[in-house]
Amino acid sequence: MSRNKAITLVMELAQINDQTAAENHFDYLVRKKHLIGVKNFGRTVKAQATTTKRTQIIIDQQLRWHTCIEEALEFQQRVNLPAEEHEKVKDHFLGNLDETCLMANADGSVRVIASQAKKKTEKNTDDSRTSITSLQIGLASGNQGPFTF
Repeated sequence: MSRNKAITLVMELAQINDQTAAENHFDYLVRKKHLIGVKNFGRTVKAQATTTKRTQIIIDQQLRWHTCIEEALEFQQRVNLPAEEHEKVKDHFLGNLDETCLMANADGSVRVIASQAKKKTEKNTDDSRTSITSLQIGLASGNQGPFTF
């Protein structure tokens, strides 16, 4: 949790509305190292930015993709006759595209009060819906296609 959330928690536990008194009490607890069970006795630590929107390619998906590509190349070889002519130009018909998504996020300097039991502290800061995607196309022949945003 952030420092402000910790101070709000102190206000709720003490059932007071005085923010300054809660801040002073929280600072006292940190200074006297009474907050056991949290890293640095309550001093804030830097949180590693993370996101909940993760994708993962699994082995079955890779196998399906490679099988599909192999079948497409075999089909091209079989239907494009004469084979000698097709061999000269086949690299112009095999392409790839690269998609890059740039997400807006916090500046990465998020500091939180972290549990001592956890080795790594993460904070969801990269869940912004603001993004831009770029798409670049290239062919096996070395020719570059369009670069699109």
